[in-house]
Amino acid sequence: MTAATATSSNKEHGAVSTNNCPLDNHMPEQTNHSVPSLAKKDAVNEDKEEDIGALQLRETETFDGPLHAEANRSQNENTVEQTSDKNSRRELEHQITSSQTNSRRNVTALPEPSSKDNRDDFIQDSTIAAHFNPPQSSSPRSAEFDSFSCYDSGSTINQSSIESHHPAEAATSESSQRNSGISAGAMNKLHDVELEPATISSQEQENAISFEIDPGKCEPDPETFEHTPQDAVARHAWFRSLNKYLLCSAYAFFWVVLAGMLTSLAFIVIWSRRFNYGPNESSPLGGEVSSQVSAPTSAPTAAAEKYYSRIRAVTSDEVLRDESTGQYRAYQWLLNEDRLGLTGDESHFLQRYILASLYFATNGDVWKECGGRSSSSSSLRSGTFCGNDVYSSRFLSAVEECQWYGITCAKSTGEVVDLSENEVVEIILTDNNLRGTIPPEISNLPFLYILTLSDNSIKGTLPASPPRLRTLILDNNDFTGTLSPQFKNINNLRTISLANNKLWGTIPPDFFPGSIASLNLEGNKLSGSIPSTVFDLEELSDVNFGSNRLTGTIATEWGNLSQLAHLSLGNNLFNGTLPDEIFPADPPVLKNFSIGLNNIWGTIPEALYSATSLEHLDLSENRLTGTLSTRLGDLYNLRYLIIWQNEFEGTIPKETGNLASLAFFQAPYNYLTGEVPEELCALRPQPLATLGMDCQPALDGEAPTMICSCCTVCYLGYFNDDD
Repeated sequence: MTAATATSSNKEHGAVSTNNCPLDNHMPEQTNHSVPSLAKKDAVNEDKEEDIGALQLRETETFDGPLHAEANRSQNENTVEQTSDKNSRRELEHQITSSQTNSRRNVTALPEPSSKDNRDDFIQDSTIAAHFNPPQSSSPRSAEFDSFSCYDSGSTINQSSIESHHPAEAATSESSQRNSGISAGAMNKLHDVELEPATISSQEQENAISFEIDPGKCEPDPETFEHTPQDAVARHAWFRSLNKYLLCSAYAFFWVVLAGMLTSLAFIVIWSRRFNYGPNESSPLGGEVSSQVSAPTSAPTAAAEKYYSRIRAVTSDEVLRDESTGQYRAYQWLLNEDRLGLTGDESHFLQRYILASLYFATNGDVWKECGGRSSSSSSLRSGTFCGNDVYSSRFLSAVEECQWYGITCAKSTGEVVDLSENEVVEIILTDNNLRGTIPPEISNLPFLYILTLSDNSIKGTLPASPPRLRTLILDNNDFTGTLSPQFKNINNLRTISLANNKLWGTIPPDFFPGSIASLNLEGNKLSGSIPSTVFDLEELSDVNFGSNRLTGTIATEWGNLSQLAHLSLGNNLFNGTLPDEIFPADPPVLKNFSIGLNNIWGTIPEALYSATSLEHLDLSENRLTGTLSTRLGDLYNLRYLIIWQNEFEGTIPKETGNLASLAFFQAPYNYLTGEVPEELCALRPQPLATLGMDCQPALDGEAPTMICSCCTVCYLGYFNDDD
């Protein structure tokens, strides 16, 4: 076949030849094959010139693809019929069959050139064949050339145009690319190649035939490098890898966090056990241990039966089975949660149960100090130790109950006799936010001497007292009910302080124990008169019945109490006069006498001026009359003198300047006149810190009833009409 014929045929299909940069440079570098002898493939056509019709048929089958197979087949049959020579006809049919077979395989068989002219055609055709049938290589490096092209020769690849004109052939070419390793860029260039006649040197022929590739002539095509299908697949694979990596990372992070949380929880539990925290105790890491009490077991164990039999000695079965009581919760705590692990045979088993009952009955979970949720934050209080005493432990800790906060125990001493074991002798839980009731079992602590639970929010009736109780202080709570003779038989009880509660009713005659020394019932709702049995209490030294609703007169029998030092009867409904007998002069022991805010009338008895032991004298808000005696200066120990809102008249005696310890003197709202003596002003500012008189001018400009140059407070006072 001549070069002109080849050129004409190839131009019809839009082929372009690139002489300087063969597309074979897209082959892997290690693949460098030589073209096998083509004579063996078509030896039967060696000396024959191909028929023009057969050549067109072959080219049509090659370039147009399977879509025109039927039309090409019909054209080939017409060509066969027009051939007269039988042998030529047979040879032509053989060529057609071979051409169709090679077209299906995407292989073009080229005859070996026999002359110089034919060799030129052969070189061009062999170049095309090399592009269609590159040497097969399984090397993985072949993919590296998919995005490379020889763009320095000015050739342009147009894959979309090929697919639009020859869709079937594009699909076949794509399959061939996958099988042979040729990139899409190289196949695209093939369809845009235009074969033109050219003179091929021998060196170029050798390079084309042997497929020797010059790497310097091929460079990456920046226009196709980022837009090839292989790049899209690579990017898709990269994103899938990235997503998989992120998913695995998140999964691993989740398990790391979970493991850290479990480790921290285990550390908190171990740490809390190390410091023996009780229920709901705040650990150093901020955690809490639940104080929920487990339900009673359906089948009691031997320990449960022993516990139950011991507790029944102090608690009724009805209370012990009531799940709302502190006694039930204490029993369950001993049975299921107490880490001290008592057997029930210990001598101090019951006192541990009673103290636990006190904890649960007064809502120990909200105590200020050493309960389940202590507000203490110091380092000494963050562990087992708590409160002001570094040797105190939290309530319900796995230590002996004698080490719990507010609990004091003692062995045999001079005061406590016949103690072979540690016994509870003191319970002091002042101002600790106790809420609830005091369990009656507390009276079964045989050696309890001091019970102080003041400044809390305890309600209910007064508890029964232990037999050896000496001090009972329950001030500033919410106790209700009436007083009963429950304290009468407590021979050692010295102090009863029930101030500022909600007790009501009368004071029973047998309420007072014979050994009482201090009795404080202030700030309740007690009514009636004071029973005469109180005057039989020879050791009574401190009495406070103030701020109640007591009635009657001031009894002279108060003077029979030789040790009475403090008598406060203020803010009640007493009436009458002040008897001289209540101020004994031999020996004077009365230090505090308060009768303010009552309905007492008359004058100040002369015996009062003999009570030189007085330190606090309150006669305010009564109806006392008369003048102030000059003997007022004999009360040299007096520190507080309050006589306001009475009906005293006259002047302030200058002997008041002898009161060297006087710190507070209030005398307004009387009918006193004149000028405050200089001797009294000399006590200002020390020791006299407060001095008040009717020294304020009237609103209409009228002069005050008293003139005071040293008063700290001036009052308007009384301005009575003439009538």
